[in-house]
Amino acid sequence: SLTNLTVGNSVEKIEEYAFLYTSIPTVTLPATVTSLGTGAFGACASLSDVRFGGTTEQWNRIKKDEWKKDTPRVIVRCSNGNVLED
Repeated sequence: SLTNLTVGNSVEKIEEYAFLYTSIPTVTLPATVTSLGTGAFGACASLSDVRFGGTTEQWNRIKKDEWKKDTPRVIVRCSNGNVLED
């Protein structure tokens, strides 16, 4: 089982359902991400922590409609020190 997933710096989009039903508790996303497809992290019961390499403003600009559909509460930690509940 994976304990964390780090997405590479060249990635701009996580496709729909890319990690559906995975049991990864921690995901690290680079500031280059601009889109999280529908269900990209859907039904990921273990996912609780997303570490985002950008600022809160950058996180808020990401297209992320239903990106974690059927996934419980997730904490997003931005590089500027802000912690968001999504």
